[in-house]
Amino acid sequence: MSPSLCSIVVPMYNVENYILRCLKSLSAQTFSNVEIIIVDDGSTDGSVAVCKEYFQGADNVKILNQQNSGQGVARNLGMSAASGEYLLFVDADDWIDPDLCSDLIKRMNDEQLDFINYGLDFVDQNERVVHKIDSFRFTHLVGEEIFKAAMMDDAVLSSPVNKLYRRSFINEHRINFPPVRACEDMYFSRAISFFSSRTAFVPKVYYHALVRDGSTSRSIGEAFFTSLMQTLELERQFLAYNGAWEKYSTLYFAHSAKQIAHATVLAAFRMPAYSNYSRTLQALRGSSIMKNANRADVRGLLGLKHRVVLTLSGSPLILRAVAKGIGLCGYSPY
Repeated sequence: MSPSLCSIVVPMYNVENYILRCLKSLSAQTFSNVEIIIVDDGSTDGSVAVCKEYFQGADNVKILNQQNSGQGVARNLGMSAASGEYLLFVDADDWIDPDLCSDLIKRMNDEQLDFINYGLDFVDQNERVVHKIDSFRFTHLVGEEIFKAAMMDDAVLSSPVNKLYRRSFINEHRINFPPVRACEDMYFSRAISFFSSRTAFVPKVYYHALVRDGSTSRSIGEAFFTSLMQTLELERQFLAYNGAWEKYSTLYFAHSAKQIAHATVLAAFRMPAYSNYSRTLQALRGSSIMKNANRADVRGLLGLKHRVVLTLSGSPLILRAVAKGIGLCGYSPY
């Protein structure tokens, strides 16, 4: 009997100088039954040509094309074309270990999981690991504890790339990425966790994310904050639609405040124009999310560093100065 098929979806945009390592890692999988679905998100460079040349003659590779619409829409197109029992997302400038599929599909089968979480690291262009996640607080989670953990990024991360999914589970609940330009993974992760009955955690790095200037994951501007607020609103609507708003509203506001605090810190380091940074923070402080973030029950769910950042967000000049000082010491968030 042939092993179950694993579909690997790769959204791609202008990565001709980086994608070859990704492609090599996909073709090096020790699991024997893999289909690779590359979705070109309107690239204007030679990315498609690199893929076609590398996979010339391969019968397990699909290359799809769409107008530039963002990673989330590209992943949705890839999911719609997938036929595997299992689903994996890999970004086009990243790479995975050879045993990822074989190791984790066995765990998925043995334990009947909806999805499984594993470690990842972040590697700069000098091949230096700048951050690593290779341990988790849990070995397993079941029921609503999965969603509670995901809302606070407690072991269940927002990223879709450190997880292997059972595709029938995603299809059953009609889970897709929202059509926003950033933060689409935040919504997807929460929707997955909301419906999941059982997940597990593997404290081993299987995924390697390239940290480079110009990648969508490192872009922070006013448009990013627009996408963030749109995504948080979609999450609120999701909870209301599924009859869970009253139960999880406090957790939602804590989750939202934590996401805004994290984005505020990244922006302090990465937004080049102080005027844009200051204007963005002022707009955020007028939102209902930030007003609710000051509630005692909401702040009680946040860690000290996030409470401090939220307090300082009312003083963007101070936050900016702190970031500049830390940056002079050679540190910046990955």
